[in-house]
Amino acid sequence: MGTSQYMQKAMLDWVLGGASPTRPSAWYMGLAIGLPSSISASEATVAGYARQTFVALAAGTPATSGTVMNSGAIIFTFSAAQTVRGFTIWDAASNGNMLRFGALSAASSVMASGDTLSFAASSVILKMV
Repeated sequence: MGTSQYMQKAMLDWVLGGASPTRPSAWYMGLAIGLPSSISASEATVAGYARQTFVALAAGTPATSGTVMNSGAIIFTFSAAQTVRGFTIWDAASNGNMLRFGALSAASSVMASGDTLSFAASSVILKMV
C-alpha cells in the first residue's frame, strides 16, 4: 500500500513544524481503473459510482496496533461495465485529497452492470507508513 504525495507532505509539515494539516473527520474508499500511484488516482468514472465510507475515528482515538481497518462492509454496485485495478483512500466523499492507495489482490476485476464489489469489515487494513 502506498502513501500519496499529499499525505507525505502533510506528515512532514506536522513533524517538522510546518503547516498544520487539517485532520479528516472521515475517510472514504474509492476504486481505481488504472493502478493508482502517489500522484494519480485513476478513479472510476462509471455512472452511479461513488466513494464509500471507510471508517471514522473519534477525535483522540489511537490506532494502538499501528493499523486502522474498515469498520463495516464496503460495497460498490456498478450500473455499467468497469474494470477495476486498485483502490484509494480519500479525506472527502468527492474531490478532496487522496491519502493512501493500493492494488487489488487480483490483477484486475472486470465488473458488469449490476455487479457488486464488496470488502468485508476489517478486510482493508491501513498500516503505519
